[in-house]
Amino acid sequence: MKLANPKGISAGFAILEPLASVPELVKVGEQWAVPEFITGIHAHSEWEFHLQLDGECVWSGRDLGHAYQMNAFNLIGLAPGLKHRMGSFRSRQHFFFTGIDLYSVFKRYPMLQSFWAGRQVVFILGAEEVVAPFQNLVYEVFQEHSLRSIGLRMAVDALILRITRLLTQKEPKKILTHWHPAVVHAKHQLENRPSVQWTIHKLAKQCGLSPTHLSKQFLKNVGVSPHHYHLICRVKRAKELLRQTNSPITSIALELGFSSSQHFAEVFHRLTGTSARGYRCKCRVSDSE
Repeated sequence: MKLANPKGISAGFAILEPLASVPELVKVGEQWAVPEFITGIHAHSEWEFHLQLDGECVWSGRDLGHAYQMNAFNLIGLAPGLKHRMGSFRSRQHFFFTGIDLYSVFKRYPMLQSFWAGRQVVFILGAEEVVAPFQNLVYEVFQEHSLRSIGLRMAVDALILRITRLLTQKEPKKILTHWHPAVVHAKHQLENRPSVQWTIHKLAKQCGLSPTHLSKQFLKNVGVSPHHYHLICRVKRAKELLRQTNSPITSIALELGFSSSQHFAEVFHRLTGTSARGYRCKCRVSDSE
C-alpha cells in the first residue's frame, strides 16, 4: 500500500495498490484541493471514477469530446486510456476517487458487462447514492484483519453495482418502506450532505412539506428530530475523517459545518461519550495492534 498526494492537495489521502490480493482496486482516496488546483493531461490503465462532494471543477480533454462541469454529487467515470485533465478555478474542492479494473468485476458478475459495453465516459448528475458505497470502500481500505480482502472486494462490487444501477435507471425508484416519502428524502439529504447548513425550512422546501409537518413526520418515523439526526450524521462523518485522515480537528469541525471547534467538541462528546482527540488516539492504537 502506497500513499501519494500531489501538489495542491490540502488534506486527505490517496492510496495506490491498497492490497495485493485485490489487484482490481488500483487506487482509492478522499481529498480536499485548494482553489485553482489543476492536473496535467494524463490517462489511466483502469477505469477512473470521481465523485464530487463539494466545490466545482471541470474535466476536459480531446478524448472526452467536450468539457464536463462537476458540481456537488456529480460523478464521472473514464475508460482506460482516455487522456484528460481536471481543473478548479474558483472554489476549494472535496471529492472521492478510485481506480478499478472493471474486467475483474465482470468476471465475477458477467451480467454487468453488457451495461458497460461501448461506454467510454460515464457522467451522472445527482449521484448522492454513490456516497455511501464510496465511504464504505474507504472504510474497508483502513481495516486490518483476516477478512480485509473479502471486505475490500465486496466494497468494490457494491460501488460498481450502484453506479451500474444509476446508469440503467429509467423510472423513479419505489420506496419500500412505511415511512413518509418526504422523510425518506430528508433522511437521505442529511446522511449524504451532512456539511450543508440544513435548517428545517430549507429541508422542508427540498421535501415539499411544511416545516411543521416534516418535523412531526420525521420524529414519528425516525424517532428523533431532523436537527438531532443531522448532528448524528455529522458526528458519524467526523469519526470517519478522524480515523482515516490527518486533518486537524478544527478543520474537520469547520468542514462539517460546525460554527466552531468548541461547538463540535461539545456535540461530539455528547453523542459519543469521548473527545474527538481521544477517539482518534484510540483508533490509531487499535489499528497498530
